[in-house]
Amino acid sequence: MKIPHGVTEHGRPRSLRSERAEPDSHLVGKIVGDNVYVHRSALEQSPIPEDVVEKREARLPRGFDYGIVKWNRRSGDVSFLQSPDWDASPEPLVGDSCKVDSHGHVSLRHYNPENPQIYHHKYQFVAPDYDGFNVAESRSHAQQWEALHPDKTRIGYKKYWDSQVVPKLAEQPSDYSADEMQIANRTARAHGAVGGKAIVPRYVEETSRKGEHILDFGAGPEAAHTQHLRHDGFKHVDAFEFGVNVRPGVHNPRALQMQYDTVFASNVLNVQSSKKMLETTVDELAHAVAAEGRLVANLPSEPRKMAIEASTLTRILSKHFYEVERVGGTPSAPLLEARYPREKYVVDARKH
Repeated sequence: MKIPHGVTEHGRPRSLRSERAEPDSHLVGKIVGDNVYVHRSALEQSPIPEDVVEKREARLPRGFDYGIVKWNRRSGDVSFLQSPDWDASPEPLVGDSCKVDSHGHVSLRHYNPENPQIYHHKYQFVAPDYDGFNVAESRSHAQQWEALHPDKTRIGYKKYWDSQVVPKLAEQPSDYSADEMQIANRTARAHGAVGGKAIVPRYVEETSRKGEHILDFGAGPEAAHTQHLRHDGFKHVDAFEFGVNVRPGVHNPRALQMQYDTVFASNVLNVQSSKKMLETTVDELAHAVAAEGRLVANLPSEPRKMAIEASTLTRILSKHFYEVERVGGTPSAPLLEARYPREKYVVDARKH
């Protein structure tokens, strides 16, 4: 079959850029020396020649999937890299990779699970309208850690990043007062209504898939709900806390920079001691929920650190989510499920 001029065999417009093309400043891609890194979704908006990618891609082992393309504009080598947590993590992992050089030679490289490399400035890899994560938040996050002036010769490795940079990010000023944090911290429990006895994690366990990414918000110092879910086979469960309840190795200080299929807050909203604190907490919860994810939270009768009715909480949640439904509890002490965060979920008017 004769392929029309200017069109690839896959029906996409053929790039007029050659293998020696120089990156233009208005194109998508992170440039490090001679290398250009681009997310797969933005290849057509990148300086990487399309015919180069197609030729190298044809040499990949069958079934090798990738998310990132790295092009060396001097050698012509192209590496196809995996990143298992690209959308979810602010510093996603560099997974297995397959490099195809200009002669078609293929070399596979497996990542080191003990101390994997990580990507930074991931917003530079994607187009401005990329919807897998919040591009503006990613840019702001990069500005925050850059202000800490970490050792840039070592930040590419997860062990250094988690031990030296993440704790400093967690120490940045909180939106809560010291009194508000103290009141909430004192209500944390490691026993009683936890694990199988607690209404929120029980509902999450019954309605979630084992492979979901789940966040236990306000987990308490021992993160009992997190441990219970992990014990029952849920592999991707993070715990988040603040103030004196934070424990290294137990809680993920980067959790609020990530996106989750399910975020749950068990006995959390009832211990907010001011309307401002409650609204700030709900805002944080909504930011952590993925576009098609959900928040599960309760409002138990005891204890309540401020006067709040279930209807008031429902209205606050409705400002952040398209759907809020009582799925358990009682009308005055409900178990609520909120879906589709307004900042992320795009409503298709044709379906309504």
